[in-house]
Amino acid sequence: VGITANDANPQWFMDDMGQALFEPPNVSGWRPNDYWLTTSRLWARANWTRYLIWRNNVQNSLSDITSMSVHDAVQRGFDFFGIDNPSAHTRAKLEAWLTKQRADNTAWTNWTFINLLNLLMLSPEFNLA
Repeated sequence: VGITANDANPQWFMDDMGQALFEPPNVSGWRPNDYWLTTSRLWARANWTRYLIWRNNVQNSLSDITSMSVHDAVQRGFDFFGIDNPSAHTRAKLEAWLTKQRADNTAWTNWTFINLLNLLMLSPEFNLA
């Protein structure tokens, strides 16, 4: 996401995500997926993605998303995060969510933008890359 490890501060968030940096449980590393793909771990990743978006001031580099069509805005997000082959399911869910948000007169425009980026960073394609 264009931010250094020093600025990303992963050490502040990794324990909650289930991986203490440089301290695997044994020489084989961390267990496969089941502990990583839980609701509490997802919440921890959401906290870190919001921090990264805030820390990187991503809004300045992706502000054009707000004026794009729903399809193009979601595609711009995929491109920004290097998600080359998103599933049809992920694309459809993100496009449906963004369409609903844009139709909601009570939605905060800035939060819609930030939430789209957050959802992209929490997508299976981003997390399992």
